[in-house]
Amino acid sequence: MSLVRDLMTGEGLVSRLLPGKQSGLALAMKAFGLFGVPMLGWIRPEVVELDDERCRLRIRFRRRTRNHVGSMYFGVLCAGADLASGLLAVRHAAKVNERIGLIFKDVHGDFRQKVMGHCFFECRDGAAIAEGVRQADWTGERVNVPTRILVWAEGGSPDQPAAVFQLTLSLKDQSTSKAPR
Repeated sequence: MSLVRDLMTGEGLVSRLLPGKQSGLALAMKAFGLFGVPMLGWIRPEVVELDDERCRLRIRFRRRTRNHVGSMYFGVLCAGADLASGLLAVRHAAKVNERIGLIFKDVHGDFRQKVMGHCFFECRDGAAIAEGVRQADWTGERVNVPTRILVWAEGGSPDQPAAVFQLTLSLKDQSTSKAPR
């Protein structure tokens, strides 16, 4: 079992060495922020909840995430939305086929109010993402999965998100030769 699968599913050696699923996930996030996408290391997102159905993240409001007018920087909001749906895709890909690659095909953001404090990102499209991963693994073709990410400011109304993102995940098996199963 690879390190990625171990960290994303909470099984194997890492989970025995680091008690609790969140410890392994925190380690994976730090490594990804350091080596994969340095901006994530800079803004330090925290995984609040991650299961097969949803991902919930928190990004703290601080000097690194604040813009010149005192609200959450646009790029930080986009990075949080990217990560909320991307972590779900990586989790499902780790269970099926680690060679499933993902990129974002498009993004649409609807900013409804300024985020002036810590914020939470939530993607509840785990079932659709899992189906897209299975389809990409089975066919070897690129599969596009639309996802919706809600953003709430800490202390804000749960009925009124501060922003809503629509991102399309594009999933494809990265194996060099893929025969149908």
